Amino acid sequence: MNAALNRRKDSPMSKETSLGYTDTAISGVTTLPFARGLLNIKEDFVVKEEGVAANGEKFISLTNITAPVDQPELARISYRDIPNIYNGMKMEPNFMAPMKSGKTIIFRVSDVISVTDTEDPLYRVDAPISAQLVLRVPDVNATPVHIETIIGRVISLLYDTGVSTDTRLKGLLRGAIAPPEL
Repeated sequence: MNAALNRRKDSPMSKETSLGYTDTAISGVTTLPFARGLLNIKEDFVVKEEGVAANGEKFISLTNITAPVDQPELARISYRDIPNIYNGMKMEPNFMAPMKSGKTIIFRVSDVISVTDTEDPLYRVDAPISAQLVLRVPDVNATPVHIETIIGRVISLLYDTGVSTDTRLKGLLRGAIAPPEL
């Protein structure tokens, strides 16, 4: 039986949401800086495509008009309702919310790294680079604070504990996925 349903309807309830973990303090570190990209959506981007995919996913594709046509920057945001947020998750059934619906929101940016040579104007090599963030969110209890917190935790996986240097990124680019602290 669902624990939330075991209460009497007339009993007072005080609900509190939590993420269930405790961060151990990092000696000498209280906050970590992370420079967010200064995207000026209003000035620099236009809608390239907008619609609904066959699976019901709503999406919008944007293109950066300040980028050269042969070196485009594209951004895409999509949204899809999920009938059962618990599918594929190992959670205790007794603690599942009666409302099981949720949503998936995907953010993607695709860019082109271009290498040129100041000595040879004909030399150019392009390579694609992209990043994607997937949010899977229940329709109950999740707040913007929860979303910012979990995104911050994902970004923290890119760095060594307590610092914002690029050392871990250098290792990740070489296939060293285990955090060096472990």
